[in-house]
Amino acid sequence: MKSRKSRGRNQNPQLPSHIIETIISKLSVSVLLNLRRVCKAWNNIILTGKLLHLNSKANLFAHIPPHQMLHCIDFDSKTLKEKKINCIVGSFTFHPHFSTFKIINSCNGLLCFVNSKIMSKEHEKIGFELTQPFAIILSPITNEYVELPLNDAWKKTFYTGYSFGFGYSPNKKQYKIVKLSSIRRGLYVADIFTIGTFTRGSYGKWSRVPILIRFCVLGSGDGVYLNGSLYWNGYNGNYLDMRNGGKVVLLRFDVEDEKFEVVSFPHGVEDEVFRGSSNIWIFNNTLYLSCFDFNTNNGIGRFHVWKLMEEGYSWFKLEQEFVIRQPISNHWSTVALLHYIRYLKYRGYYDFSSSCTRYHFQLIKVFEDEKMLFLISRKALILYDSKTEQFEVTYNDLNQDQDGKLWIYDIDYSLNVDSLPKTLGVN
Repeated sequence: MKSRKSRGRNQNPQLPSHIIETIISKLSVSVLLNLRRVCKAWNNIILTGKLLHLNSKANLFAHIPPHQMLHCIDFDSKTLKEKKINCIVGSFTFHPHFSTFKIINSCNGLLCFVNSKIMSKEHEKIGFELTQPFAIILSPITNEYVELPLNDAWKKTFYTGYSFGFGYSPNKKQYKIVKLSSIRRGLYVADIFTIGTFTRGSYGKWSRVPILIRFCVLGSGDGVYLNGSLYWNGYNGNYLDMRNGGKVVLLRFDVEDEKFEVVSFPHGVEDEVFRGSSNIWIFNNTLYLSCFDFNTNNGIGRFHVWKLMEEGYSWFKLEQEFVIRQPISNHWSTVALLHYIRYLKYRGYYDFSSSCTRYHFQLIKVFEDEKMLFLISRKALILYDSKTEQFEVTYNDLNQDQDGKLWIYDIDYSLNVDSLPKTLGVN
């Protein structure tokens, strides 16, 4: 009997790991995550950076506030031009704890949510009594989250926050949440929460750093993370300085040494254009800056794009200009964008609080056929054909109506595959 069992096992040997890897690499990410539970061997294979890289085509996540859902999305340049295309691969609903939270930014495959109550000016008058966490870190790859409480001692000196950032120090292997708070016009302080187990039962520690540079965040934008630094789009001085010719700049924060510095904007473009239409985003591990220039004489609008060269913090302007020559038929969001630009030019002023959203221009994906997918005005996904230099209509279930805003995040699956507490250092 024993020998027969032995022979039976030999007739069904385990597949070699490289064959399993080849099979699994053909599967979608949504299926891949479920297969981690099959056995330890499969889990180890799936968690290798190489395999996750092969399956990283569906690493885009979409969030449409105030709906409490996060969608994993994937696109194809051909099907995007077909009607009734569903680009949502999978979705999950946030825990009820997330109902008062907004997504700040992504860093190393993690998403940071901050409690919107922190941003309410009412707390400056009635005192800060926050019983919920002030922030939540979510790992979409492991479907785990960690709540970060605000200790009682810090509540007493807690300023209302206007802009946030979530970053990582590669050398110290520490994650930090940075909150910029305005104490007077043009004067900010930075409250920094370093995540980790520094004392028993704690998830981190607070520190406060004065920002010696006179700086104001442009609009209501939060910081973006790139290679150990956080960047905010803003201008030197206070609100009145902005109206009277203040320079538009980037504020850079070194996550490791906790120091701020100013990065100048490219030369050759009027500050008025940058103030009214500039936007920054991260794509393919590079920071990009865009601004919109509209010619009232011929009705042509152009998005100019630069990329930041981190060595020396200089700018390189892309030769390609993304031109909107005429409203795209049956695409109301682009028409609305152009009408809004005409209105601003006619009135001779910019609404700085809303223009950052109106002129939002973000590269989402580059396809093999050299077409590019952009998010414009946080409402519409539009294809750009680099061969014909034309924007094209897309049909998908993410384009928004007048009130909705679309946020898209690029999550790198290969960066954080351990349990979230271990990744954050709060075991």
